[in-house]
Amino acid sequence: RDLVNSGNINSQSGNVAFVVARDLSHSGTVSTGGNVIVDVGRDLTSGSGSIVAGDYLIVSTGSDSLRGSQTLGFLAAKQVLLKASGDIVDGNADAVNVQAAALSMTAEGIGTHADPLDTTVSTIAARSENGIYLRQLQGDPSLTIGHVATGTARVDVRQVNFNSSTLAIERTLEVEGLDDLETQTGRTSSDAAIEVEVIRGNLIVTDGQDADGRGVLVSHSGAIVLQT
Repeated sequence: RDLVNSGNINSQSGNVAFVVARDLSHSGTVSTGGNVIVDVGRDLTSGSGSIVAGDYLIVSTGSDSLRGSQTLGFLAAKQVLLKASGDIVDGNADAVNVQAAALSMTAEGIGTHADPLDTTVSTIAARSENGIYLRQLQGDPSLTIGHVATGTARVDVRQVNFNSSTLAIERTLEVEGLDDLETQTGRTSSDAAIEVEVIRGNLIVTDGQDADGRGVLVSHSGAIVLQT
């Protein structure tokens, strides 16, 4: 039911899928010019691991009935989309967690005040219940809070059976588009904060494409800290 990967998985341009019933422990490397799907029933732990994809890297953990969290090592693709029924947290100290042109995240909590997620991305959108804590490291000249489009990745393989027959297997994972940085409820009335620090470069806040007239929203009395 669990999958443990400590090796290297490489493909020049093929798509790669991890489909795991329970937990995925990933301390190895995945590198491909294609797309990567990570669909995990419960938790992803990848503090020392890395996944590098071409266009899309989509990670989904947990479900409506089962809490699933993501502990991130290094993720990179043109568009990275992370969806967790639990938290998304930093697993590699001060090193980069996500490098992408566009990043969207949906989770209970994203980073912490003491240990924010470290990014080098151009555009970001995120939604959580219990706070969003981000640190944009030097590398990209600016970070834009705005719209990240829907992402879909598909992996097609052909299973060869012992009787020499074959069976086509398809796996598709989609994450809907997202706008703005928003927290919804918070574990308490004051902890659904949003903190974004840009180490070097500009921070640009836009309304995205949802036309709701805002780019950053916290519920209750959570703080908003935008720092450059």
